[in-house]
Amino acid sequence: MTYQEEFITFMVRAGVLTFGDFTTKSGRRTPYFINTGNYKTGAQAAKLGDYYAACIQQNLPDGVDCLFGPAYKGIPLAVSAAASLYRNYGRDLPYCFNRKEAKDHGEGGVMVGCKPQDGDRVVIVEDVVTAGTAVRESIELFQHVADVKMRALIVSVDRMERGTRACSTLDELREDYGIAVYPSSPSGRSVAFLHNRELDGRVYIDDEMKGRMEAYLEQVRRPVRAVAPRTGGRRMPSSACLNPQERRSSAMGPHDGHRQRLKTEFLARPDSFPDHKLLELLFFYANPRSDTNPLAHELIDRFGSLAGVLDAPPEELCKVKGMGKHGAVLLKTVKELSGRYLTARTRVDDIARNSRDYYQLLRPYFFGARNELLCLLCMDGKHKVLGIRRLGEGNVNAVAITTRLITEAALALNAAAVVLAHNHVSGIAFPSEDDIATTRSLAPFLAKLGVELVDHLIFVARRHGVSPGQRLLPAVKRAGSKILG
Repeated sequence: MTYQEEFITFMVRAGVLTFGDFTTKSGRRTPYFINTGNYKTGAQAAKLGDYYAACIQQNLPDGVDCLFGPAYKGIPLAVSAAASLYRNYGRDLPYCFNRKEAKDHGEGGVMVGCKPQDGDRVVIVEDVVTAGTAVRESIELFQHVADVKMRALIVSVDRMERGTRACSTLDELREDYGIAVYPSSPSGRSVAFLHNRELDGRVYIDDEMKGRMEAYLEQVRRPVRAVAPRTGGRRMPSSACLNPQERRSSAMGPHDGHRQRLKTEFLARPDSFPDHKLLELLFFYANPRSDTNPLAHELIDRFGSLAGVLDAPPEELCKVKGMGKHGAVLLKTVKELSGRYLTARTRVDDIARNSRDYYQLLRPYFFGARNELLCLLCMDGKHKVLGIRRLGEGNVNAVAITTRLITEAALALNAAAVVLAHNHVSGIAFPSEDDIATTRSLAPFLAKLGVELVDHLIFVARRHGVSPGQRLLPAVKRAGSKILG
């Protein structure tokens, strides 16, 4: 008995390979089903590693530098395969796997185990492949880790699932990425081996089941007849007739051409790029295989503007169809990065000459604020910037403006002049009576300490007319001139 036949027997006994009438996630009815989640013991894990190791040893006796197991089911597969390769063949191969979310403490990053280096030859170890999404995500992940060569993909069983084009999913992966694919046990071999074979007193594939399985495999193997686009009254050639460069182009996903055009358009004219297209482009990186245009429009329609989208709580974002946790995190990351970028551009030693300069320096500190904030710009006698301090946060209606906090911040930086600023979440630019009263009492108090209160600015969120260069940012504007005097 070959290791492949042993593997088939093993999967049946473990309840991983079952026969009957099932419906896959794609909605396709199938007479057999593979659920690797039914592996649950140490002995099973060890044997499973042996079969994967045998497949690797037979097809890849050398030229492998690392095994990679995609989270989550691929992790124990890579570990057990690496252990078996060492135990049975004397090959001590490193292994690694990814986290679903990057770790922001300790060693950080998304990779665990061996850290692949440029030039490493990597083998992906996976359970079964249906649509190939996890494999594609793994390959794209490595583009941000190292310049590796994806040597091969090892799977338990080739289910012969049809992909998005006129070939199987595994063939699509071979064609799209130039990666070799080795199933530990092809589906056809399972049918032939188990047909009318008694296993533990039971025949799993009798003549009737054999017919159903062969019909199913024939169905999924059957090419999909696609209507080719017309050019000058002629049909485009099939991928089999194309040269390698053309074949790669034809293997692109349905949205890849559009995505490339959008990226080119953005790089050429980023300042005039529409808000919905900017969101669409951003979501390319959260949804690598989906059309993100409807999602971008839906978000802007629901939240009213780009600023509204960025300000929306994650739980509200996730209520939008097509918006997942990863997309919500991406939006929150962009907002935080934007704010930090603006504040990082504020340089000590800048000269602030007038209200326009104060506005430019203070504006980033109110970026995306959902409550009222209080900030203080501190300068020396020649209006050279000494620093900007955020003094407090209130609620949506008010923030406490205390003389003590302002005084302590000004004296700590040896400021000779200060500009006070706060925002109105309501969007109403006019100062309240309390704003005016506080400012009038604060000015003479600071003067006694040798500190000039130069200005008090009120910021409000600008809902429309976002100026060029600030498209991703909820803009703010100074409303009201000086309210002193």
